[in-house]
Amino acid sequence: MKTGKKKIKTAAVFFAAAGAACFLRLFALDTALVSGDSMLPGLKNGQRVFINKLAWGFRLPLSKTYLLRWSTPEPGDIVVFIHNGQYNIKRCTAAGGMDIVFSDKNGYSVTAGNKHEELSKKQYEALSETLPRTGNSRKMKIPADMVFVTGDNPAASVDSRDYGLVSINSFCGKVLFYDGNGTRRETEN
Repeated sequence: MKTGKKKIKTAAVFFAAAGAACFLRLFALDTALVSGDSMLPGLKNGQRVFINKLAWGFRLPLSKTYLLRWSTPEPGDIVVFIHNGQYNIKRCTAAGGMDIVFSDKNGYSVTAGNKHEELSKKQYEALSETLPRTGNSRKMKIPADMVFVTGDNPAASVDSRDYGLVSINSFCGKVLFYDGNGTRRETEN
């Protein structure tokens, strides 16, 4: 009789642990492998990162619906979001309420938040064509539910300079990452 009760208890502990692990992975914490060089030097191709899915709110898994939101991404956050059906890791450069200024003076550029980035003519025309012109620049205020994201390695990154603002509803979480010694490193450069 005792072995039957022991097996039931062991099975219950196993299923409880498996259920807790599934809950954590679906709602709170996940991992991902970095693919590509767009976030060098901080994040390297093949590096495993941890994703805090509760950074900005409680979201239904596999959806773009937040049941409860307590925060939004801030400049400097490294974020994970879905764009064109793929997961992307980029840095939030400017968030809702901040200005973006596109300029064609001395080449093409964009200033989003405190970050100034060079643009190709194609990027400049695609991003700034709908904005009102003021001299050599075009300016817009980022809507509250949108952010401007860029890679830390602009030469290898396809980001908001190419496809525009990203909705915070497409965000899956904030990246936390660790060095080879297992200690937390800051996500800001």
